[in-house]
Amino acid sequence: FLDSHFDDDGGRRRRTGGSSSYPLRNFTVTKQSVSLHNGKGINGLSYNNHFTQFVSAGADKRILLYDVVKKKVLWSDTVPRSATSSSYSPVRDHFLVGDFGGNISLFDATKDVTKIEKLTTFKIPGSTIWQTEYVPCGGLFVASGTAKGISVFDIASGKIVANYDEGSDVCDSTVVNR
Repeated sequence: FLDSHFDDDGGRRRRTGGSSSYPLRNFTVTKQSVSLHNGKGINGLSYNNHFTQFVSAGADKRILLYDVVKKKVLWSDTVPRSATSSSYSPVRDHFLVGDFGGNISLFDATKDVTKIEKLTTFKIPGSTIWQTEYVPCGGLFVASGTAKGISVFDIASGKIVANYDEGSDVCDSTVVNR
């Protein structure tokens, strides 16, 4: 019963990944694909909003973009330090990758997925980035790392618009609503 549940007619069906209305695709991991990050570990995975591609961030400093339908790597690049997180935009074909150097790189995958463009790099000085996540509107993202607190970035301006410090109930912000 843990691996399946019953539909409304009482018939048994496969689990489709929690409350998602999108069925999970059958993505076979082969010996070749396991070695894509040189055995150093994958620190971040994020799907695009169509569930046709995902990006992985690896401890080997590599970023890989996969095609779920074709089951292959479309593109790869490196960041200066080990990649620690990834997040796909909910409204655009853009994705973020954080690294151990406190950098958060923004990539554009809207044109040719074999020639993805790095648009800009955001920075949290003196921090390792552990998590990056877009907010639902896609114009802002949040990042957390070894520097205390959480930073909210405005992608258009490239600036931090809010900081939530560890142990504080107060948000130091210039922009809260967008």
